[in-house]
Amino acid sequence: MGPASSSLSARSPLVLLADPSADNREMYATCLKAAGFAVHEASAGPDALEKIKTLMPDVLVADIVLPGMDAFALADVLRSDETTALVPVVVVTGYIQPDLLSRAAAVGIDSILLKPCDPPVLVEEIRMVLEACERLRHSTRRPERRNVRRRHADVLRERAAGLYSSAPFNQSV
Repeated sequence: MGPASSSLSARSPLVLLADPSADNREMYATCLKAAGFAVHEASAGPDALEKIKTLMPDVLVADIVLPGMDAFALADVLRSDETTALVPVVVVTGYIQPDLLSRAAAVGIDSILLKPCDPPVLVEEIRMVLEACERLRHSTRRPERRNVRRRHADVLRERAAGLYSSAPFNQSV
């Protein structure tokens, strides 16, 4: 199970959904389950970290603001542990910060979606991230795996470059 698995097609991909809001978790979990994902939930950073280590999900979807450990710290811990380093991280946030993309890239976050995020958009983003990670795993020899995170950071920067020109980033906070 988890990111070390050889094929996602043989089973439902496992998503760990970490958000302090029970309403958000319920909304996203319902949509993800309907789309064929298996879902586990966490309401705080330390709880998410414990579940990641025991469940080895295929992807972590997290709000930036989590009690006890935010998504940046959580991603940083995941990347520093060889057993969890390749778990993709998708962040869904309503907090728009000038350094959001650089901080996310620095800790290896794979994707950022801005709230309000329609559940079908989240489903599609998770599928794209999982497919990209699977391609990287199959095309990358073991000694080069450390570079995988750097490539993810580059992709995040490229895909999100347009966010700063969008309306929310142009408004003063």
